[in-house]
Amino acid sequence: PYTTLFRSHSVGVLIPFLKYYFPRSRVVPILVDVNAQERPLRELRSLISRYLGSPKILVLLSMDFSHYSNASIADSRDAQAQQAILDLDLGKVEGLNVDCPKGLWLLLSSLQDSGQVKVQFSEHTNSALLTRNPKQPDVTTYFSVFFTR
Repeated sequence: PYTTLFRSHSVGVLIPFLKYYFPRSRVVPILVDVNAQERPLRELRSLISRYLGSPKILVLLSMDFSHYSNASIADSRDAQAQQAILDLDLGKVEGLNVDCPKGLWLLLSSLQDSGQVKVQFSEHTNSALLTRNPKQPDVTTYFSVFFTR
């Protein structure tokens, strides 16, 4: 099970960075299955919401945004995702073009429960820009978003 977690790029790629910048930290990876049922998600939401009150806790969601489109379509989809995140709009999460809508729902709902939240987008890019291939037909997009009190 331990090695399986690290085969997931959402966990394995980030662990070295977390250990470098937070060497004394303990990491608890949680993978949210695309078929996760509502009841366990709500229980996990309650648990995460309680921990978000601590200044010693960092919650990190590793998730891609748009897939399977050109950059123009991806930008349009990403604008919808950005607005839903800014508004903490749980009702729009399921319709977004992201690879982990249940993980995003879990994070946003936990943030809602924890009180007043400031949302800051610091970066938005896509694989066409990163590879300098503007005609790439199948881009993946990325945001860096910070949630603070």
